[in-house]
Amino acid sequence: GVIDTEHIATMGHSSGGWSALAGGGARFDFGWCAANPDIVAKNDLSNCTQFVPHQAEIAKLLGLTATPQGTWPPLNDPRVAAVVALAPDGDIWGTNYEGIAALNVPTLVMAGSNDTVNVPERCAYPIYEHLGSTKKSLVVFGGGDHMIFFNQCRDTPWLMDVNYAFCSDAVWEMDRVHDLINHFVTAFLLVELKGDTEAAKALAPDKSTFPGVRYETTAFGK
Repeated sequence: GVIDTEHIATMGHSSGGWSALAGGGARFDFGWCAANPDIVAKNDLSNCTQFVPHQAEIAKLLGLTATPQGTWPPLNDPRVAAVVALAPDGDIWGTNYEGIAALNVPTLVMAGSNDTVNVPERCAYPIYEHLGSTKKSLVVFGGGDHMIFFNQCRDTPWLMDVNYAFCSDAVWEMDRVHDLINHFVTAFLLVELKGDTEAAKALAPDKSTFPGVRYETTAFGK
């Protein structure tokens, strides 16, 4: 009785961001990979690099009789009522992001404008633009890099010996950016999962003017 399993959201960061999108109804399409071989070749962590060689195996695991050409069948749970994608990957949704158009539940996309891993110009921005949902919002943290959504160094001290950049940001103070992330995500989920009208007011553009933050929405008026 603690969790209402009939009204749920998917949420994730980076590769978890595309998992969240797929969980909400976005559909895989590897056409972008073939159309952008130079970009793919420069990124060993690209979903194109990780997925394309294993398409037949993935199709078999999904119970498909053949490997789909073009847009794959939906993989979402129909109970998913909202999606939050944090700095999501943008390379497996089709040449013109056709797979993103299949997502029609309310969606919040968040990114740093200086993301050097999932560059927003080919990930977060076109994903937001091509979403099929009529209720969508975009939050961009000016100058922020990919790891602003991750735990900061004081909570993950072992990472400081590996790579300090994994738990910090060159522009944003992590407590501040996490407060802003939590503000937008909490209000969004309260609205979409619980119908909270006060939370909806907090997401109106004139109530969401924060220094260093760009906010766009089709879902929340004044």
